[in-house]
Amino acid sequence: MPHADYLAAPPARRLTRGNLRKCWTKLKERVQRAEPGEWVGYVLASGAHVALRRTDDGSLELQLYRKERPAVADGAERWRREVDTFARVFDVQSWERTDGADGRGRPRSTLLQPRGLL
Repeated sequence: MPHADYLAAPPARRLTRGNLRKCWTKLKERVQRAEPGEWVGYVLASGAHVALRRTDDGSLELQLYRKERPAVADGAERWRREVDTFARVFDVQSWERTDGADGRGRPRSTLLQPRGLL
């Protein structure tokens, strides 16, 4: 059954079919049409939120996050593994990565494309 965040998202923001590679392709297509600084993104059936934007200098910034705190003791490690999977499938392992949490303890990771890869 899909995650509650997925079900609560507007249909246009749900990635209903396909795999992570398709998600990455769609994000890159949408960000090309977006204004610099404007986030484009999807909510996956797992509840993960994936967003991409083009910065003013033309580089890409990827954010992965969840709207809930991990309910298990090893939640932070599970989150790192999940982000590692996104980074590998999206082929962005060389991007600058910052893992953390927002003020409420919800996991959030940001990956910023190095200027040399523009």
